[in-house]
Amino acid sequence: MVMAGSSLHRAKGGDVVSLLNYTAGTPGRVFALLRLIRQLGEETPVSRQLATGWMAEAGIRTREGTSKGRPKEGMEHTCSFAHEAKLLEGPPEGPWRTNTNWVDVNQMADAVHEYLAHLTDDDDNSIVLGAYAVLLMYAELEGHFGWGVRLQKQVANELNDRVMAWRNVKSGNLISDEKLRTWEDWIGAMGLLMPEATLLPYAPYPLERMRREINLLSGRHGANSTIPARQFWDELTDRMPYLDDGRLWNSIRSVLGVSPFASTLSYPSSICLHQLAEEGVIEFELVPDSQLGLRLKNPDRAISIVKLCGSKEN
Repeated sequence: MVMAGSSLHRAKGGDVVSLLNYTAGTPGRVFALLRLIRQLGEETPVSRQLATGWMAEAGIRTREGTSKGRPKEGMEHTCSFAHEAKLLEGPPEGPWRTNTNWVDVNQMADAVHEYLAHLTDDDDNSIVLGAYAVLLMYAELEGHFGWGVRLQKQVANELNDRVMAWRNVKSGNLISDEKLRTWEDWIGAMGLLMPEATLLPYAPYPLERMRREINLLSGRHGANSTIPARQFWDELTDRMPYLDDGRLWNSIRSVLGVSPFASTLSYPSSICLHQLAEEGVIEFELVPDSQLGLRLKNPDRAISIVKLCGSKEN
């Protein structure tokens, strides 16, 4: 049985079609489209055809000062990504509108992450964060962030094989070389990769995403609230389901032979929590052991209580 919310997108031949198929739908282009529709949509209905025509017009200046038009396919992909990610309201071909005042790319990336984080596992677009869960597990199994360096040319194949096994897909490529570039753009925009880490490609480092989500938890509970460590982690993984013991993590872990969660946080999660504590975003109450707590990679200490210290802006 197919669960409610499944995209059920299939190309000719039965291949899965996800957001990653819109390879020219980059974060910058999608944000520009949202801004355009926000400004014009109240008075002028904006259809796919109209938006594509406007944004594909010549008149963009290159560094050399020459005029350059945007490829039409890029605009089609941009429109498709924005609509399927629920950033626009209206039918697939428009007219579209948006009630959000889009201020910056981070705000848009937060909205995309929110959409992806609450999809059912059988939704075709679940592969975006599903692939990220695989990346996190590789980092934990290797014990460092260098997996992408060692297999840089094979990353797409490795992720594709694992995600296909998880989704029980027998043919086609859920993640190809071209789709991997789109995936990397959006995963980076959502604050899930190590920024500007040219020597550590595909290093899963969800620090920025954790910071944003913990700030939301702080707003929910109130600044300087204290909550039990396991409750904190349950609430965080509800918003970041690819982390240790999250819904996606548990759904995928058997594909990589990862053991069930036993209260000890992974290498990436431990590092990020340590960093956020250093920044003053959270504080820990550490104890020698706690059956209801979270154990960091340091086996001598466990977190029993987490204090949410409020928003710390960069």
